[in-house]
Amino acid sequence: MIDIDHFKIYNDLYGHSAGDAALKRIADIIKGNLYEEDFLVRYGGEEFLLYLPLTMESDAFRAIEKVRKNIENAFLHSSDIREFLTVSVGAATYPLHGKTIEEIVNKADLAVKKGKKTGRNKAILYSDAELEKTQYTDDIQEKIDNAYLSSIYALAATIDAKDHYTFGHSNNVALLSKRLAKEMGYDEATVDLIHSAGLLHDIGKVGIPEQVLSKPGVLTPEEREIMESHVLQSISIIKHIPNLVETVPIIISHHEHYDGTGYPRQIKKESIPKLGRILCLADSYDAMTTDRPYRKGLTSEQAIYEIKRCEGTQFDPEVCEVMIELIKSGEIDKLPLENRSRS
Repeated sequence: MIDIDHFKIYNDLYGHSAGDAALKRIADIIKGNLYEEDFLVRYGGEEFLLYLPLTMESDAFRAIEKVRKNIENAFLHSSDIREFLTVSVGAATYPLHGKTIEEIVNKADLAVKKGKKTGRNKAILYSDAELEKTQYTDDIQEKIDNAYLSSIYALAATIDAKDHYTFGHSNNVALLSKRLAKEMGYDEATVDLIHSAGLLHDIGKVGIPEQVLSKPGVLTPEEREIMESHVLQSISIIKHIPNLVETVPIIISHHEHYDGTGYPRQIKKESIPKLGRILCLADSYDAMTTDRPYRKGLTSEQAIYEIKRCEGTQFDPEVCEVMIELIKSGEIDKLPLENRSRS
């Protein structure tokens, strides 16, 4: 069984026609690894079943790992930021693991699920997995979560090494986004997700020349184009870390404007993921109110004026309403934000 990782995210980002094209490409890659006697079927929305009648159990892992690796090379290792798809593959053998099609499929499915739970983009044999005896304990989940957090903070440290202002800004945006999402009623997992996206939204700036990144004055059109490329560069970095792929729709949308005049996709209103709209306002609010060597940050009153001025054009009106209430109530001032002008 072959299950495409993060396929819903891919469809949400690029649309179902792009998803259909990706499915066809993956099917072609799989077929390119088959013998004449092998048989491939589409089993579900993003699942394929592969029947290998002449492959012995001793060769099964090599066969499914070859498929997984070729798909990884075509997508994940592509220079195109959209190509972040990978697959989790599970295999079971007749008659060792069952004597009916249903039994074999169920065992292969269990192997796929282990691959999904342990990081995705994996090929697993049911015989190697001992899945019926495996218990996904809190300790195992904690180790996975810790590895996920380590990835985030390692990337954040990369930003800090390039430009401490960008790191401080990213930390501020993470805190602001998290507070906004919490106020808007999102669950704990979603609040944690947007916090991670806030920390990483500017990671692509490690590839921006320092004379552009740190320029105090107005950017030229050419320099602005270079600066705007940081969004796509962020995705190019993040797509290689499986546990961070869920931040992609948020990060790629944080410079989109509610009226469709933003970048990089010029999408508008409900086409922009809601969490991306939250991150957009958090990012802009911090940029407005942060002290820089060449200018003082705006006061709370001035920031509220700017938010209202851009409501419905740059910012989602619903998010604006929540942010203004948080500012007026003093909740934003309670956050441990760096480089602030307090007023």
